[in-house]
Amino acid sequence: MPYSRLCFLLLSLVCFVVVGCPPGSGDDDDSAAGDDDDDAPVGEPPVVADVELCEMPNSNDDCGEGAGPGVFQLAFDVTMTDEDGDLNNPVYFLIIDAPPAVNGFLEANLGEGGMVRIRMCSEWVRGASFDYELWVRDAAGNDSERFVDSYTVPAEGADDCAPL
Repeated sequence: MPYSRLCFLLLSLVCFVVVGCPPGSGDDDDSAAGDDDDDAPVGEPPVVADVELCEMPNSNDDCGEGAGPGVFQLAFDVTMTDEDGDLNNPVYFLIIDAPPAVNGFLEANLGEGGMVRIRMCSEWVRGASFDYELWVRDAAGNDSERFVDSYTVPAEGADDCAPL
């Protein structure tokens, strides 16, 4: 191999190692700035506009077999919007007092927004307060900002949910 060709190959190899793959080479390490093939969410994130809590009346039976006498459902009525209309079958995340988050899939085509009711069974302590965080993820994978608030569990019958 001629000396000049060997120098060209070595110089090309050093340049490739220092600079990386040229644009459009199919490199998919997601580390390059401006990389268009990222799996990042696209579009606008949803917005949790409001969360109202209430007690589901006479809900002990709905909490499953073996639920103790103090177990009942609280409902988290979540109002949300999504500017780009991809709030289809969103996933919710809910932290009550401390992680980990409870999550679930909401089978609902909300498009640009709407209201859903998330029911949680527990042995809620009447008069006790708890902090919570709630956020949702839309069909494109965008997470809303966390809605953070607190709630005081009411006396029985004092804050019953209205039917949807």
